[in-house]
Amino acid sequence: MNGTTEPCISPARVVQHWYFVYHQCNSTVQHMGTHALNTH
Repeated sequence: MNGTTEPCISPARVVQHWYFVYHQCNSTVQHMGTHALNTH
């Protein structure tokens, strides 16, 4: 503990995490979509 009142899970960190997850999902879906289009 360094004496700050900021919680361990800060809103900015949560937003950053979900932003990352969202982009990971998005790129995966796009990759799957292009792969499906290429195979058919």
